[in-house]
Amino acid sequence: MKKLLLTAAFAVLSSFGAFAQSYYFLKTIGGTTSEYNARNSAGTTDLILAESTPKTKTLSASQTFPFTWNFYGQPVTAYKVSSSGYLTFNTSQTTDENNNVALPSSSAPISSIFAFWDNLKVVFATGVNTAFPQGVRSWTYGTAPNRVHVVQWQLLQKDDNAANLTNVTQFAIRFFEANGGNKFDIIHNFGSGTHTATVGVVDILGTNYTQVAGSPNINYGGATSSNEPASYNVYTFDYGTQPQYDLKLTNVQIEKFIAKDQATNVGFSFINNGGATLTSFRVNYSVDGGAPVSQNVTNVSVIGSGMGTYSFSHATPYRTSAAGRKSFKVWVDNLNGSNEDLNHKDDTLTKSITVVSSTVKRKSLQEVFTASTCPPCNPGNEKLQTILHQRMGGYTVIKYQYYFPGTGDPYFTPECLARGEYYAGINSVPSLQVDGKWNDNPNDYDVNLFDAFYNKPAVVSITANQTIVGNTITINAKVKPVSSLPGNYKIHFAVLEKTTKRNVKSNGETEFHWVMKKMLPDANGSVINFTNDAEQTISKSFTFPGGFRLPTSAVTSSGAYNGINLATENTIEEMNDLIGVVFVQDESDKEVLQSEWSGNAEWDYYASTVETSVGATGVTIYPNPAQTTFTINAANVEGLAAVKVLDITGKEVMTANAKGGMETALDVSALHNGIYFVHITVNGTTAVQKLTISK
Repeated sequence: MKKLLLTAAFAVLSSFGAFAQSYYFLKTIGGTTSEYNARNSAGTTDLILAESTPKTKTLSASQTFPFTWNFYGQPVTAYKVSSSGYLTFNTSQTTDENNNVALPSSSAPISSIFAFWDNLKVVFATGVNTAFPQGVRSWTYGTAPNRVHVVQWQLLQKDDNAANLTNVTQFAIRFFEANGGNKFDIIHNFGSGTHTATVGVVDILGTNYTQVAGSPNINYGGATSSNEPASYNVYTFDYGTQPQYDLKLTNVQIEKFIAKDQATNVGFSFINNGGATLTSFRVNYSVDGGAPVSQNVTNVSVIGSGMGTYSFSHATPYRTSAAGRKSFKVWVDNLNGSNEDLNHKDDTLTKSITVVSSTVKRKSLQEVFTASTCPPCNPGNEKLQTILHQRMGGYTVIKYQYYFPGTGDPYFTPECLARGEYYAGINSVPSLQVDGKWNDNPNDYDVNLFDAFYNKPAVVSITANQTIVGNTITINAKVKPVSSLPGNYKIHFAVLEKTTKRNVKSNGETEFHWVMKKMLPDANGSVINFTNDAEQTISKSFTFPGGFRLPTSAVTSSGAYNGINLATENTIEEMNDLIGVVFVQDESDKEVLQSEWSGNAEWDYYASTVETSVGATGVTIYPNPAQTTFTINAANVEGLAAVKVLDITGKEVMTANAKGGMETALDVSALHNGIYFVHITVNGTTAVQKLTISK
């Protein structure tokens, strides 16, 4: 292998000429601009097209560059792409290399860019979104002299000889015509599972190289299973001489809504794109152009070349007694003493926030993309149910039944797809969106993550009710912001069926909860403005047309839509089982500000002041559910009744003794909403009663 590579190297070298002393240095950024669309289908060229038979160790035909571009300072006109995740300018190469290694190595292809070099295959993916072609494609956007040429690897799978539902990834290389045509970047869009890739670039001799830290064991980048441009990992390779000091500030960490007179942490994150390792610096913030609030940071080690990142919370929190709009500016200076940033394009960030007079409690929205044909959706839904049972009263849920894997869930509709597309596309299920900000597999969700959203103060309150007459549901909502809220917001009404059973397919689930049947007026929602703190009343109605029809599947075997026509038919199993969810969403960042049910929707959520008998102990408890206290009635008991309260995980959270012949009230105000189990022992007899706490 080494001999063949050296022969090819000399052949290519003669056409490239001598090397300059410059090199590729690495910058790391997050997210991409709107001009780049990873799901583009216009004007594309298929380089390696997916088929039912996997393509491994495959090189494309030679492709011509659409504009002049230079690799290591020398012009190149053509390239080949590999199914193993790299692009080579050595167009005489005829054998693909899929065993990735760290750079440099004699076994690595020369004159190549390694976007995500791993043991991959191009094949029709099973269990993922197949709405656009899989394989390797190219296209060019923009106008001369600022064109961008894209090579995109779409939904490649790990070549493990399995129809793999888990190890999927998508990535790209972009070549930039501007500024002499030397620059490129590598974008990791999204993925799932486990990969071990090499990411970097190597020259014609295989000795001059730049490699992303973690190679050859880099996992997929970007969001898990969802194409979110803001979450992309982007590695920018600039050609030339790297500046010693070049910081890119990536985030200002302060809530966009804060309460006045409340101390609020101010944080930031940066990437060190310079050549020098940072050991000290000064961080600063100012508000509305006021005096800087500064803090020196010392005794750190932040490596350069785009590989070192640093996150920091300023020692001086922000506090103000004046409500209104505020503009934050954050910057870093005095690098390693008195050195200044040599690239001022990205060393400062600003962010606008709104200071409000008060806040309200949040009800967190859980949006789940799932399907009755999806095996991991079953445990995912069970995991979510377990978490929500511990947080009764603190959430709303919408389930969007999806059209894959296989031919999908019969209750899939175009409005389910529209919500998925709103979140930049759902590429595998199950997928959970929490308040529009956390996107991942519900199997990875936990109570701590739920609490992080639930405990975040809200700035909008919603109350809602509903009526159902015949096939018509009307949802009435009252929405009130705590103050004027600048921004771009929409209000959404979702009609759900609490429980369905007729869409059973192959994943083992026999009933489904909170299944979305209609968005009102549609999945786009309606614009709502908060120019002042006045309460707004909004009502939406829908009459489900025609009769019930159960589609055999969401799509046909060829991918054509097979679901109901929302204008002429419905899939409502029980009209009186409908419930609404109303929510307000910020269009600028997709955060859900508040949500609310329009009726009683939660499992085990029932109002009862009737005393519940606890087995044969002679003890009763009430009310159930309880808010801050519940009472143990031991009037018919002699002696003591020993009481233990366990949470849903079996952890003991409270103990007490109730005297016989009287009632004893127990304070549960410190416990979270959810399901608990009350163990009562009287004269050696123990019985258990489920107790719901809902505040």
